[in-house]
Amino acid sequence: MGHQRSTSINRQKGFTLVETLISLVLISLVMLSAALAYQYFTQNWQRNQNKFAEVREDYRTWQLVHKVTQAVYPKVVLSDDDIPGFYFLGRDDGFTGVASISVQDPNSSAVFRIFRERNNEQGFRLVYEEAPLGSQSLERASQTLPFNFRRVLLENASAIQFRYQGWENLAVRSMAISAEGMTDTIAEPQWFGEYDGMQRSLHPLAIEINAAGVVWFITLPDSAVAELSRYTDDV
Repeated sequence: MGHQRSTSINRQKGFTLVETLISLVLISLVMLSAALAYQYFTQNWQRNQNKFAEVREDYRTWQLVHKVTQAVYPKVVLSDDDIPGFYFLGRDDGFTGVASISVQDPNSSAVFRIFRERNNEQGFRLVYEEAPLGSQSLERASQTLPFNFRRVLLENASAIQFRYQGWENLAVRSMAISAEGMTDTIAEPQWFGEYDGMQRSLHPLAIEINAAGVVWFITLPDSAVAELSRYTDDV
């Protein structure tokens, strides 16, 4: 009787095959959940790292582009008829100008353009492109340049407009300057939807980029007349 009672007690202390299998399944589920959680954490961390790198690169690009726009200067070039004017072309969808530095090489001047283009989501993106001049001289408005650098500054804007402040032409500016202090109706620089430096024989004084209500204002140096006077005696 004592031997049978001891055997019964020993059997109660052990695990049945079903209990062991259930335990293994539960342990496997826990391990699987831990593996999936680790994988999710790793992927999420990598995505955040990549996003941070993208944001940092975008911020760096914006800083460099801002420096370029602060270094814009009135560059005198010749037309195909050898008539001097300024290498600046502003349109409703963007503009092209010259800066003393470039995003790619701070020691090189560059021709750059900032413009809008449609994206695949029925919105607009703001794009920056440039062609570093290096040792190449810019002499004519029709000169072909390699725009080999491109960055998207803004994506999915509902609207992007460009405006240009400046004198209507050289004659109006000259009359306003000569009449200053002599009359109460002195002409002032105006805002235009387009500004062609070759046709007006002037460089704009400011550029306004309006991206869905967010305004980027770029002030340009007022030294166009002095630059043009080097090429003609009529100024």
